[in-house]
Amino acid sequence: MKRILFSALVFCCGSAIAQPKIITQATISTTTNVIAPEEEDVTSITTTGGGGGNAMFRNFGDGETKSVTQVKDDLVKTVIKSDMGRSTIIRNNASKLTTTLIEMMGNKTGFYVSDDEQAELRKS
Repeated sequence: MKRILFSALVFCCGSAIAQPKIITQATISTTTNVIAPEEEDVTSITTTGGGGGNAMFRNFGDGETKSVTQVKDDLVKTVIKSDMGRSTIIRNNASKLTTTLIEMMGNKTGFYVSDDEQAELRKS
């Protein structure tokens, strides 16, 4: 009987200790390279701008994009750097608020939105 109780105790304690730990802090870094094919048909990319002239956006998304995501408790911060500019997205899961800061071609813009506002925008 003592062996059965001891075995059950060891099994229960072993199961409790073997549970995965919850991560409260992490940093994730990625690098993405986009290369468009050289033999791409350029005529389908040409668009007419509002000013009346033709604007050509060939290989607009080409290049290297680096992103770093930092997670700590209820906050998530993602910084995305590319040839065109830099974006910072800060998510506060406790207050359900997302703040976006964009720095592109010398212009700086920022805005914030709550989860309720995002759901309302998706409906309309």
